[in-house]
Amino acid sequence: MLAYGGWVHGPGWDEGGHLSAGISHWQLGNTDAYRVNPPLVRMVATAPIAWQDFGLEWSWSPSTMSRPEWDLGTQFWRNQGRSAYSYLTIARWASIPWSLLAAVVIFCWSRRLYGEWAGLFSATLWCFSPLVLANAQMITPDTAASALGAAACLTFWNWLRGDGSRPWGSAVDAGFVLGVAELRAFGATHNPLPQFTLVARLSMNRIARGAPHATQASLRSR
Repeated sequence: MLAYGGWVHGPGWDEGGHLSAGISHWQLGNTDAYRVNPPLVRMVATAPIAWQDFGLEWSWSPSTMSRPEWDLGTQFWRNQGRSAYSYLTIARWASIPWSLLAAVVIFCWSRRLYGEWAGLFSATLWCFSPLVLANAQMITPDTAASALGAAACLTFWNWLRGDGSRPWGSAVDAGFVLGVAELRAFGATHNPLPQFTLVARLSMNRIARGAPHATQASLRSR
């Protein structure tokens, strides 16, 4: 459904800016265009088409307040004509794995908490949510924010629970995934403390509820 939607639906109001900015990141080696968000999602989307010559004029004001992506997007559509829709479709298809990553994270986390069927149910809700289907077929960073944000919280939760088998490995996993999430967008992860505090609180409550049972089991084993 995502592949079909990415093919038949017209561009969102800001997709032209994301598309042209992603191309500029690859061809110029800088992230001046669309500087209000990190470049990861745009670069993944435009990787399959980045090295073609689209005839864009790479010139804009050096001011940090400059937003050249809108003019670049207009240029891109003017230069490419109907072919621009094909390039946009390719970029959209390259972005579909973000939604798949989110589904995997949701499945794994739900399964660990409540079992196999809970994992399948949660992943199904994600995959067939109208909001997800509408956003995940575009090259905007919202779906990637959900996927990487959930992955960061999951790895942090794994470290917090710490079964003792690989404490440093869990810490490295949590730090690495959070770092990748920071490359997605500032808005969702510039202050991860509230997210991690919530996960920590829920995990500590769960551990506290299970503590008496663990104590009784240890006493019986003596």
